Amino acid sequence: MHLSKIDVQLFDLYRNQDQFWQAKLKGILSKEHLPPAPLTRFSHGSTIVYSYNKEYAIKLYPSFCKEQALRERAVLEVLSSFIECIEVPQIHSFGEYEGWKYVIMTQLNGELLADIWEGLNDKEKLTLSMDLGKVIAHIHSVPTAGLYEIDIGWKDFMLSRIKVAYDHHQRSGRKSELLEKVLAYMDPDMIEFTPVPVLLTGEYTPYNLLMNKIDGKWKLTGVIDFADCFLGDGDYDLLGPVLFMFCGDGRLVRPFLISYGKPENRLTNDFQQKLMMYALLHPYSDLNFYLSKNSSGANAKNFDELAAALFPLGRTVQN
Repeated sequence: MHLSKIDVQLFDLYRNQDQFWQAKLKGILSKEHLPPAPLTRFSHGSTIVYSYNKEYAIKLYPSFCKEQALRERAVLEVLSSFIECIEVPQIHSFGEYEGWKYVIMTQLNGELLADIWEGLNDKEKLTLSMDLGKVIAHIHSVPTAGLYEIDIGWKDFMLSRIKVAYDHHQRSGRKSELLEKVLAYMDPDMIEFTPVPVLLTGEYTPYNLLMNKIDGKWKLTGVIDFADCFLGDGDYDLLGPVLFMFCGDGRLVRPFLISYGKPENRLTNDFQQKLMMYALLHPYSDLNFYLSKNSSGANAKNFDELAAALFPLGRTVQN
């Protein structure tokens, strides 16, 4: 099967056929004049990514997702010039094979945070929360001039998400009384429609963070996957760590936010509402999943109560 013939439906059928993808990758290696070497598929992720000789990662982008390839290339090129506090992949080559874009990039050493999170002790989790806050702040400081490939139009993006918020959460299976209050909770004054744009990944989750043991302790050393980057309000990037890792633990949430650079007097009820709204508006928002990770919000009667459970800020400042 020629890659150009694979659409969304066929991709689902071929997704797990290792021999098929191995053959395509060997074709790419030949095109790039790279010698044969072991190819091993990474277990996490929805796209096709293989390790090549444990030295490089080869990532394929379906023809119907070619904009992801352009975004990832643009972002990695910028980050390679400005980021020093954390490792990011370095591009070896970028090309096209049978109508699909591909990137060959350096493979970062380490363990996915998703694989070791539960085994971290409290001190390691606290250190990680603060380190991650600093890393995100550093990436948000990267100049964005010229990154036209990832400028989706933040204001239009937010307005479009507000319009579909109810339908989105209805499709996810939410049947509670909360669902009926989604639109009423959307206060436009809480959203920064015209922020100073920063580089967003929207996905600082444990599946994109790499850890290594340094002096016997786990430390955050790398960030991967920049295919979904865009420009917008930096607060949007704070969702992933809080919802996927900290899960209602204020002992981690507050140090993370302060380490990111949020002054303590900005950790207000309004800020809590803003994060809750962004969580509801995220294209992949899944309240069922968030509550499975943080049961303290299961009995919330309104979104203010849910926000307090999902985004505990400690001593919040009253507005």
